[in-house]
Amino acid sequence: MDAPVNVRLNRSDHGISLLIEDGGPGLPEGAYKEGVQNFQRFDNSRSRENGGSGLGMSIIFAIVREHRGTITLRPSKLGGLGVHVFFGNLSA
Repeated sequence: MDAPVNVRLNRSDHGISLLIEDGGPGLPEGAYKEGVQNFQRFDNSRSRENGGSGLGMSIIFAIVREHRGTITLRPSKLGGLGVHVFFGNLSA
């Protein structure tokens, strides 16, 4: 599937903000409020047999959490998924 993607990285006095947005199918509405649980598969049509292990978001969340960051999922302005990662005061 071809879909547009925007990636934006900003640095400020408050920290570093990374926003990734795509124009894909997005997530079920409840997923944006509940967030990602470990090993949760949002698209039941994806499986290990057809190209997905279901670990991608769990790995991202673990890396961000390990570095004291936050991650937020939201609908993208492009119509798909928006992922916002923020790392505050990295010098501490």
